[in-house]
Amino acid sequence: MKRYDLYMGGEDVEAGSGETFDTINPTTGEAWAQHSLAGAEDVDRAVRAAKGAFESEAWQSLSPTRRGRLMSRLADLIGEHAEEIAQVEVRDNGKLYKEMLAQLRAIPDWLYYYGGLADKIEGRVIPLDKTSVLNYTLREPLGVVGIIVPWNSPVLLLLYAMGPALAAGNTIVVKPSEHASASIVETLHLAEEAGFPPGVFNVVTGMGETGGALVDHPGVAKIAFTGSEGTGKRIAAAAGSRLAPVTLELGGKSPNIVFADAALDAAEAGVLAGIYGAAGQSCVAGSRALFERPIYDALLERVASRTRTIVLGDPMAEDTQMGPIANAPQLERVQSMVAAARGEGAQVVAGGERVALADHPDGLFFAPTILADIGNDAAIAQNEVFGPVLNVLPFESEEEAVALANATRFGLALQLALRRLQGERLRPRERRRGRRRLPADEERVGRDVGGRARSIRDACVTAACRPKPSNAEREPELDSRRPSTSERSRCVRTRSNLPGRSGQCRRSRQSSPERRRVRQPASGPRGRQDAHAHQPRDRPGSRRHAVRGRRDDAPRR
Repeated sequence: MKRYDLYMGGEDVEAGSGETFDTINPTTGEAWAQHSLAGAEDVDRAVRAAKGAFESEAWQSLSPTRRGRLMSRLADLIGEHAEEIAQVEVRDNGKLYKEMLAQLRAIPDWLYYYGGLADKIEGRVIPLDKTSVLNYTLREPLGVVGIIVPWNSPVLLLLYAMGPALAAGNTIVVKPSEHASASIVETLHLAEEAGFPPGVFNVVTGMGETGGALVDHPGVAKIAFTGSEGTGKRIAAAAGSRLAPVTLELGGKSPNIVFADAALDAAEAGVLAGIYGAAGQSCVAGSRALFERPIYDALLERVASRTRTIVLGDPMAEDTQMGPIANAPQLERVQSMVAAARGEGAQVVAGGERVALADHPDGLFFAPTILADIGNDAAIAQNEVFGPVLNVLPFESEEEAVALANATRFGLALQLALRRLQGERLRPRERRRGRRRLPADEERVGRDVGGRARSIRDACVTAACRPKPSNAEREPELDSRRPSTSERSRCVRTRSNLPGRSGQCRRSRQSSPERRRVRQPASGPRGRQDAHAHQPRDRPGSRRHAVRGRRDDAPRR
């Protein structure tokens, strides 16, 4: 059995109590790794190590540009070790290897992006009536940021919070889920090789008490948490008692709306992927399917038929389509919620029970499940299951679809299947969801990720930087500042010009008469400057740009 200790100050250290706990491979039901169990005193050591690193000359003297380069180097190392880290995550949470590998190969783009923003965090000079007074703002890092990570995609969700916090110049203490800690320890060990000073990254593994000690620690300037609604409430209350800011990414109950004019083959595939990908253990899982009445029966039968053929098995196997539930407590939750739905009168169209596989009889497998004939006000339709359970509801009109979609306290994601957007169909202000996408939509680095209601609180990507910008400081409209496609194609920037900076064009890609008219009249020492005066300045820190010269339509997440 592999042993993982706490990681703090650049070293592996045992817990002060010497206690440990085991993690279970959900595919086999057997323990595969042992972790040190951190107590309050261990959390204090980790926070002190992070604070020491934050105040050290090595970190304070590091320019933002150099910090961004270290982040890019860490991204390179994660990409190089993607296969090994993905295998560790599969052992920890049972998700498909191909899914975990895809995540690990996409994660570097996240660090490239925020590494490129590190030297674009700027203040401003504010004019006053008194010219003798200089009034300016300077954005500074908060200090130590505590990040509490769930078990479903540990490294990916860590980087979501760690990227902006690190770009702003903070140091980190991570508390992973007790069910999936190993991949985070493996990943952050790469920081030393990347060249980060010791103590910038620290990991404390343990149970809920360990996370509570991190939230309560006075040396932690901010908490970022991804997980359940209930735990998020408790963290917000505890942090609020000492006026520490928090960023919460909580649950979802996302609708997948299919209109009668949709291409049913694509709609069917979208519904299946939306809920059974990752065995439904995703905050944006499409756990509520809303089918327009004319196609309800036919599409329900199609989806149910495909659901019954989904292949469960070893997540490392190429032909496996769905793996196990990640841990025993979560399996118990899924089972109890489905049983309660049966008691409320739900019809189990497919699945509905635990499955024992011949190759893995002790594995934590649950059959892909479809529930019908139950109202949108039922407990299972209103609460996040976080498992492979789909509620199917019919709707008669667009107005009813909007009402059903919004009839939940969550607001994280929405998927639409339809031929064309017509008239007033699903006006944006009526769709109170955080993210909206069509079935063919792809997620990319730099794209807005947000939510509403009880799904997300304080989702600002620069929330780890003090002070929080006011509305008056924000640009009125980003799109009006962006260069057009034709304007961007007129020059190639040098490699040293990171995105978001204004730089000189190295050479021209097009030599149209209009372009020549701009360049030719200028002469003398100011000729080159005047020739490029028409070029729009890139907005520093713009989400339009990714690092290494990529635009937002290049890297995939």
